[in-house]
Amino acid sequence: MSPSLHFPPYPPPSPPPSPPPPLPLHSPPLPFSAAPQVGNDNRMLWYAAGYWYLGKKNELGKSQGWLCVRDPAPAPELVQSCWRVGDGERLHQVH
Repeated sequence: MSPSLHFPPYPPPSPPPSPPPPLPLHSPPLPFSAAPQVGNDNRMLWYAAGYWYLGKKNELGKSQGWLCVRDPAPAPELVQSCWRVGDGERLHQVH
């Protein structure tokens, strides 16, 4: 009769690692949060909700303006996407 082999019990399997927490939704790091046009403080450029906007001072921080572009660029001059212009009814891509 051959001797019985005894093995220690295997440790229970480890639980799977937790997924990483979701990334926070935030604006990209900006050199400014909003900037007026030189010589016309009523025209502003700002970043809000994933878009760059150009519009009136009273629209500042809102998701509206004359021009907009969805782009995470940290500054408007670094935008890679196509800007869109509004005509009061629709947005049109600027070529």
